[in-house]
Amino acid sequence: MKVKLIDPNKIKVGKRLRSKVGDVADLKASMERCDDLIQPIVVTEGDNRLVCGERRLKTWKKMFNGQPIPCVIIKAASKDKLLLMEHDENAVRMNLGALDAVKATEKVVKALEKRARDEAITKSSEGNGEIADKRRRQSPFDSRKSDRLTPKELKAMPGKVKREEGAAKALGFKSRGHYTDAKRVAKDGSPKLKKAMDQKKIPIQRAAKLVRDGLTHKQQDAVIEAGGKLSIATTLRRSVDDIVARIRGIREDFDSVEEMFADPRWQGENIYDVIDAFHGATTLLVKFNKELRTYRKRNPEKRKR
Repeated sequence: MKVKLIDPNKIKVGKRLRSKVGDVADLKASMERCDDLIQPIVVTEGDNRLVCGERRLKTWKKMFNGQPIPCVIIKAASKDKLLLMEHDENAVRMNLGALDAVKATEKVVKALEKRARDEAITKSSEGNGEIADKRRRQSPFDSRKSDRLTPKELKAMPGKVKREEGAAKALGFKSRGHYTDAKRVAKDGSPKLKKAMDQKKIPIQRAAKLVRDGLTHKQQDAVIEAGGKLSIATTLRRSVDDIVARIRGIREDFDSVEEMFADPRWQGENIYDVIDAFHGATTLLVKFNKELRTYRKRNPEKRKR
């Protein structure tokens, strides 16, 4: 197998299995970051017929204005074999699991942040900006690298959220929020929950909710064993316990309603909104309780024996 640079205008693109090229924003961003193709396109020897990489070819033409494109050269084959190769290049591939995708996204984001940091330092140095002033003030004996920015400065740099969003989508996540959910499970989930999420036995959002709701590893495992769903009784019990805990916390913090609304944390809260919230929750519980009692009377066989 040999790789050769070929004029993109001399590559013949026939009928393709993919009818639409689709959105190439992520592919374009990748080429801009790398200034090259990560994976060369594939063409046949002699006649330069395109086998794999139509999206890469069209994006390259738009970005690099006719510059030679890296191509893997294969021997000419029958139409059937070329068709199978095109199919397999698109279909027979293994996507990263959620856990591997989280690790990969973190590494990509760090690399992008380093590049953005270096660019920010260069621009600031040229313009005698704040970062350049900071570098000049640093002692030559400082153990830190002279161009290292603080976490606060990194966070304040424009485009951080955009970099995470782009990296997450490029590695298979639907959005940055989808990635942060998977990251939460990777960090605090039980081994069984992580495995279930990685094998797509439970959606990432649902797995993250179990972690976010404060379930212990034992409780997370129980949910996985129940097919990824909480029982009705467990859901109700946890919901009621949560409400009771919140009310108890408020009562422990304040001796009276007057004291509560005098606290800065409650400034701006409307007493009527609070009353409506409690009234709505109480009414719903009373109504639901009444329906459950009626159901139990009509279905005595459902009673616990």
